[in-house]
Parts: sequence; structure tokens; C-alpha cells
Amino acid sequence: MRVRWLVAAVIAFLAAAAPGMAADGPVPPCGTAPLPGYPAAGAPPHDAVWESGDLDGHWQPPSCTGWDGTDFTLLVALAGRFRFAGSRDALLARIGAISALKRVRYWSISDGRWNRLYDRAYALAGKDGSHPRGDFTAAELEHGGDFYFDQADNRTGANVVYRLRVRAAEPDHLRFDLDNVTAAKWLFIRVADPGDLQSMFVLDKASAREWTFYSLLRVRNAPPLATLFIRTGSYVNRAVALYRHIVGIPTDAEPPAVR
Repeated sequence: MRVRWLVAAVIAFLAAAAPGMAADGPVPPCGTAPLPGYPAAGAPPHDAVWESGDLDGHWQPPSCTGWDGTDFTLLVALAGRFRFAGSRDALLARIGAISALKRVRYWSISDGRWNRLYDRAYALAGKDGSHPRGDFTAAELEHGGDFYFDQADNRTGANVVYRLRVRAAEPDHLRFDLDNVTAAKWLFIRVADPGDLQSMFVLDKASAREWTFYSLLRVRNAPPLATLFIRTGSYVNRAVALYRHIVGIPTDAEPPAVR
């Protein structure tokens, strides 16, 4: 009986320690408690990953995501809590500063070092990618809508146009989405067709000096070669780098999240 009790206790502890791996998949903060849950302020963000073999390769996105379909190759959820006493406009300015993405660094699992996340990044006047412009301002983003930018991943060097869709820009709540407008390739490998890289971001003011952060990435229809050459941990470390960038933490100032 003691052995059975001990086994049950261990299982319960593990389930509580890894809420992000719930059987139903990630839960964005859309009027309910998120999975994974938020950490303490200043602590590293919580992350959780579901690969194509999990959940039978199908997940029902909550309606607040605006995503269609239930299929996925990879889901990466990240939940953080950060100290911030500035205004909503200061956060919007960080989100709109596309050129600053060139300074973001992430921990490369393959190279075992800090690498630049993007070789190039600039805002666009439209989605065709032919008219670069200056960074988006907080005043532009606060009205919501679709904005476009071009970025070249450090691995591929190939430009990919993304859409930044601002869904909410309230004093205590920010919600924006990202999705690729053009295909993403790595060397000769197709990583994603247009619309197959989807991300949502939710930032909520928790107190006068604290905000919460939640991001969710869905990769769809990734070919087998892409899953072999691009490790899951790479997606996680890149998500952590973007989190640090948005919340104002030096992206290479903390121990890497080696996977």
C-alpha cells in the first residue's frame, strides 16, 4: 500500500509541475487561466511543447486565437511575468521597432553559443515586400489593423514577409498576432508555406508594476526533413529570445535554455 501511495504521489507531483503538458494542449489566457501558468515576477518564463505525435496530431484552437483547423506539427507555449512600470505606448513602441529585431540574440543549440536571430529586419509599407519604411510607431499600432515587415532568419538568409496584426491595444491589455505571408525555406528545405507559422501574443497588466506575457506558436504542415534538421528546442529558444526582447530583458544576459 505504501508503494502504491508513493507512486500516486509522484505522478500527482509531476502533473502539477508540468501543467503545460496537459492532455488537451495549451490554453491561452482568453478569459481563463492559461496553460502553462505564469511564473513569479522576474523568474524565467514557463514553456511547454507539443509535437505532432501528441494529442493525436490534432488540437482544437480556442476561438480567441482566430485560427482554423486542428492539425499541427508543433505547438510552443510560453508564459512569463515581468516587472514594468512604463506605459502601454512604451510596449507598443517595442513591438513596432522591427529594426531592433536585428539585435536580438538567442542560444543556438547546434552551435552552442549566442547567435543573432535575424540578419535583416525592416518594416514594410505593404505586404508585397518591395517598399521598406521606418519602424511602426505606437501611435500607428494603437489603432489596430495589419502591418507588414520583412525579416531574414540567421540560418536561411532568405527574406520572409510577416503580417503583424494588432487585435487590441488597451491601456492594460495588448494582443497581437504574427503569421508568414510568404514561404519560409532553409537551404533547399521548405520549412513552411504561407500561413503555416502562426503566433499569438497576449500581454496583460497585472498590477502597477507587473505585466503578464503569453505567446503561442503553431507550426503547420512542416515536411519531415524540416523536423529532422530544425530541433524543437530551437523553436523554444527563439520564443524565449522574443519574450526577452519584448519585455526589455537583454536577450543574451541570462543562462541559455539548452534543449
